[in-house]
Amino acid sequence: MVLKLNLKPSLLNKSRSFSITALLLISLVFVLTSSFFVSANTNLNIPCTSNTDCELIKNTYGYTFQVYCNPIASNPIVSKCFSIDNTTNSNNPSSLNSGSRNLTTSNASLSTSSSSNNLALQASLQAAQSQLSQLTPKISELESSVLNTDARVGTIEADLANIQAQFQELNSNVERLNTAISSLSSGQENLKSELNQNLQVVNTGLAGLQESIVQTQTNVQTLEEAVAERPTVGKLMLYGIAVILIAAGVFGLIYLLRTKQPKKNLPPSVINYITQKIRTGQKFSHIRDELVKAGWDEEDVKWAYKETARHNFSGYQQKTSASNTEKSNVGANLKSEVYYDHVPENRSQKKNKTSQSSSEVLPFLGGLQKNKVLAIIAVSVVLLIGLLLFIRGVSTGQAIHFQSDIELDAAAKSLLENLADENAFYPLVEKTSICIELKDLDRLVSYNLLKINATSHEVKTVKSCTINAASYDLSLRFNDWESYNIILRKPSCESFKSEHKNGMFLLPSKYILPGFAKNPFEDASSFCPVLKTCLSAVELKKIGLNC
Repeated sequence: MVLKLNLKPSLLNKSRSFSITALLLISLVFVLTSSFFVSANTNLNIPCTSNTDCELIKNTYGYTFQVYCNPIASNPIVSKCFSIDNTTNSNNPSSLNSGSRNLTTSNASLSTSSSSNNLALQASLQAAQSQLSQLTPKISELESSVLNTDARVGTIEADLANIQAQFQELNSNVERLNTAISSLSSGQENLKSELNQNLQVVNTGLAGLQESIVQTQTNVQTLEEAVAERPTVGKLMLYGIAVILIAAGVFGLIYLLRTKQPKKNLPPSVINYITQKIRTGQKFSHIRDELVKAGWDEEDVKWAYKETARHNFSGYQQKTSASNTEKSNVGANLKSEVYYDHVPENRSQKKNKTSQSSSEVLPFLGGLQKNKVLAIIAVSVVLLIGLLLFIRGVSTGQAIHFQSDIELDAAAKSLLENLADENAFYPLVEKTSICIELKDLDRLVSYNLLKINATSHEVKTVKSCTINAASYDLSLRFNDWESYNIILRKPSCESFKSEHKNGMFLLPSKYILPGFAKNPFEDASSFCPVLKTCLSAVELKKIGLNC
């Protein structure tokens, strides 16, 4: 509508300007023609403002010819009196003498002026007629142009009306789209709020699980330190006491099972049932479906599965607490040359795994029959643990495999964050960036241990240590949890050398090229304080370092 109001007046003004121009040209021709006819009369050279002034002069001097007041041609602003008849009033005695005196001169000038004025008048009339004949076609063209312009204005007005209708329709569509967008935004906010609530629930569960893992690791570490200070006989006695405590705990658990159970106390029978299913290779979805068919609630199944994973991890920590101490004291010579593409065999693959038959009836037995079965299983477990501890001494135990990426990531990252600065190498380097990979069957987690200054560090999760490898000072790869656990709990030159032969190897990094070759373009002298604790001067010189 704004375009319509701005356009139509401009076109009408243009049409009106053409008409005004034509009228001005016609008026100009009329004025010029009239001036020629007026100029044929005699100019009395007497200033005036109106015809009354000229009549007063006529009466005063007794003129008999007609007079009038008219602007002069040379200066239209100035008006003077003109005569139509050149005869004078002879009856006026006061002007008789003066008329006689000027009669001769006036007659002479009048004849000369009259002839020249006639010639000029004819020339002016011819010029005016020529200009008028030239202006007539132009006026016709202007009239035709005005008509065409009016037609175009009508067409434009129709187009503007159509555009205005389309614009109103577009406004309606925009309003509908705005309403739809507002509805989508509201739905998105609701979905985001719901997702945040669910995420908070998951984070709370993970935080509880991580807290339990950290507490278990702290207890195991304390036990390791206490056992490391005792002689071998003391270790055996300690293991015997641990077996007794475990037995007491199992019998106490049986007693609690026979009495009223708390709502959130998972029975050992359920733990054993889920563990057996996991060992046979069954996934969580299959276990969940079986328990749901047996009458379990799906949320209770998820909770029981998590509790079983936490229970198994805690038991593994206790079983391997003593094995870490012995393995850290086993020394071995570092290989002079190890190739990047050599992946040590997983020690878990070298061990014989005992398979246990699962009983799907166990979780659903009730009364005294259930307690009897639990008692038999508890005694069998205690005897089996005691037999393994006394026969194998500081046995390394069976390797543990995590059932999900979440469990592996929670355990590995927690251990790295808590134990990264608890070793003799940590204060020897002010700043460094180390990439650590842990592989568990088909699962893989990677972390970047970044030491910011002498007293602080941070752990970041990365996709892989092979991506942007040149940005890391050192990259380590662990093929099983056992090697990873030993290196972090007892980081020493001997443990690095021992595990380098088994479950750990070096990846390419800033200072190490593929094929375990030193990068000649990088200076590793800043790490001499660390290297000198594990390598002799001869070995350092052999790898091209002068520390």
